Amino acid sequence: MTAMRRERPAALPPMAWYDTEVLGVRELTPAMLRVTVAGEGLRDFATAGPDEHCKLVLPRDGERLPAFDPTGNVFEQWRAMPAAIRPYLRTYTIRAVRPAAGELDLDFALHAPGGPAMRWLAGARAGSPLSIYGARGEFDPPAGTDSFLLLADPAGLPALASILETLPPGAPVRVVAETGSADEELPLPAAVRPVWAHRGAHGRPFSALLSALGRIEPPPGTPYVWAAGEAAALGDVRRHLLGRGLAPERLELVGYWRVGGVTDP
Repeated sequence: MTAMRRERPAALPPMAWYDTEVLGVRELTPAMLRVTVAGEGLRDFATAGPDEHCKLVLPRDGERLPAFDPTGNVFEQWRAMPAAIRPYLRTYTIRAVRPAAGELDLDFALHAPGGPAMRWLAGARAGSPLSIYGARGEFDPPAGTDSFLLLADPAGLPALASILETLPPGAPVRVVAETGSADEELPLPAAVRPVWAHRGAHGRPFSALLSALGRIEPPPGTPYVWAAGEAAALGDVRRHLLGRGLAPERLELVGYWRVGGVTDP
């Protein structure tokens, strides 16, 4: 079944609630799993762009998910709930959507120690329920863009792969992606020749990527830069790019996670 081509619409669709259940879980690399879910509501899924992300609504350990009014403001309802029953909200990239089949893929970068999403993933199997709220994305090239520079750490790889599928044919693109090791490299479209940077088991986020980035030339023309990964380290990426003359209004740097954890939403 063909996946939806997820180009950013002129007007973003409303946030929507989807009740789904797991169809299957499979390994993409030793550091990434793909979870495919299905739900009738997904047949009406309206895309928000190639890097769109959603909230996974995860019940407290051993608890049932509290009732939400999916037609109302889900975030206000969540904030109003007592802390003891308030579910966890965790943000994950939607890797692919197949509305005709009512299916959606979510890719999980594995990490330890794990939080609520990793605990849910450890028990996920066919039939496991999962409620999803979304979606939104940041990839939005300004007018005049004619080339692309895409940067990501492991958490940003699913969105990077999705973006590559929507770029204009023949547009110059440079990709620098960081993983822990070579066996964690994610397959990307055959036309792309990414620069892979391996930081090892204990390397600082984006340290290997920055080193590799310093050895390549930015794409020609008027580039748009999209980068996703550890929030604090993106500051170093921004300073590097500005120091090489890239225009600040053409940089989209998105913090996907933070060392030590981050409160969501």
